[in-house]
Amino acid sequence: MKKLHYLLVVLSIFVLACESDDDAGSSITISAEFEIDKTFEVVIDEDKPRSINETVLFEASDDDLDVLDQVDGYEITSLQIIIANYAGPNDIELSNMSLAVVGTTTAFTLETFQLQNGTIDITDDADIFEAIAAEFLADNDITLTITGDISGEERVSFDMTIEVGVKASGSPS
Repeated sequence: MKKLHYLLVVLSIFVLACESDDDAGSSITISAEFEIDKTFEVVIDEDKPRSINETVLFEASDDDLDVLDQVDGYEITSLQIIIANYAGPNDIELSNMSLAVVGTTTAFTLETFQLQNGTIDITDDADIFEAIAAEFLADNDITLTITGDISGEERVSFDMTIEVGVKASGSPS
């Protein structure tokens, strides 16, 4: 009889432990961080308008996030504009540059800066981060427009990359 009692106690503890493991598994949230980027070439010839007007499309899909069964939220961790392979005079400036999230009223305007190879970190505009994250969460494709004016009269060319750091949170698969 004592053996049966101990067996029932051990079996009860085992059942309770299994139930609490199931409950704990359903409340686990994990995160996956990744970067997406798009690069385009800008060429401004001597006899062409001195402006940039480019559109880049980021597909708002979590298909690559194998570890997440359901995405509950997105956070934009970084936003950068990278200029590479610049060819042109040293005194050329990019002014009136704006980065806008199409479909929203959110845009970020940059100060005038000398056009050269380098990275511009956009860190002080929570509105554009939130607008991009909201578009991801709604499974909308994200379209960003980049506009700006280029000084001087000489030919310039460069590659511009828009890079977005993303953190997705959700339930494990």
